[in-house]
Formats: sequence, structure tokens, C-alpha cells
Amino acid sequence: MNQIIKNTLALFAITAVAGLLLGAVYEGTKEARAEQAAKTQQKAYQTVFEDASDFEEVSLEQARDAVKYSEKEVVIEGAVKALDSSGAFLGYVVTVTAKEGYGGDIKFSVGVDITNHVTGISYLSISETAGLGMKAKDKDFIDQYSEIDGDNESEFIVNKDGSDGMVIDAIGGATITSRAVTKGVNAACQAAKALVDGGV
Repeated sequence: MNQIIKNTLALFAITAVAGLLLGAVYEGTKEARAEQAAKTQQKAYQTVFEDASDFEEVSLEQARDAVKYSEKEVVIEGAVKALDSSGAFLGYVVTVTAKEGYGGDIKFSVGVDITNHVTGISYLSISETAGLGMKAKDKDFIDQYSEIDGDNESEFIVNKDGSDGMVIDAIGGATITSRAVTKGVNAACQAAKALVDGGV
């Protein structure tokens, strides 16, 4: 009986020490992780708005209210104004999390110019199936959104869901991923339009 108690106490002590060490490592690297996340986000902004020289954060209140999807489908994470070197307004970069990816949440930034045209997409976090859903990162898939001229009224729609909209070809074998990304892009466009309309 005494041996069982000793073993239990030893196991408890080891677990407690390991937990404290993990907590210390987490706290010690928190700042570095935050800096890396900020760099990744800045790189995403520049990727989707190559002509921009500066980005300014904006209030999301109007943007969130304009999105036609529930937060179970898409969450607006943030938005920034894209400005050129002279300070002229180019559009917005809206960061969204599409909640209905096959492999979980898909977080990405979408550039939307003042005419509601998509200028680019840059993924921040995606865990879809290799060789299928991960093809959402392929240039051919991403470029579809910027090759279609937005008109402020129509929405992007995956070809498997009809033709009443701006049609995007689904990734073969990854319709769920295609739909999730498309909802995220639509939400970004809706948010950007609301920001333009509100003069934010």
C-alpha cells in the first residue's frame, strides 16, 4: 500500500513539474510568437495588396453588421485600410476565419479594392486534406476570385451550387473547402463594401 502511495506521489510531482515547465516555456515564448504572428499578418497584407505602402486598422462594427453569414460560418477577424505611398486610399484588407472547412477553421486575408474587386487572398492558417483541400492555396484556385470583376451586388458561388452569381470552379474532391473559402471571400467583400459605404 505504501508503495502505491509513493508511486502516486512521485507521478503527481513529475506531472506538476512538467506542467510548470510547459507554462514557463509558453509564457517565455508568448512575445516572440506574437511578433511572428504580426509579421505573418503584415506579409499577408502586402501579398493581397501589392501596391500598398501602408496599412491602417479600422473599426469593424459596420463591417461585421454587413456580413450575411452567421459566426458559425464566417468570422470577421480584422480589417485595415490599404494606402499607397502618397497616402491615397486603395481599398481594404479583411481577415476572415471560415468555420466550415473540411479540416477545421481556415483563416485568411482578402484584399478588396474600392470597386469591390478582389485583389488577392493570403492564407494564415489552413489544415485541409493534403492533395485535395490544400489545393485551395494553389494560384489557379486563388486567381479565380481576382479574375472576376465584382459588381457590388453579385456574390461568388461554387459551380456545384449553380450559376446565379460569379462562378468559381470547385477544387476536385474538395467542394467543402471550396465552399468555405468562397463564403469567406464573400464575407470579406461584404465587409469591405460596408466600410466604403460608411466612409470608414
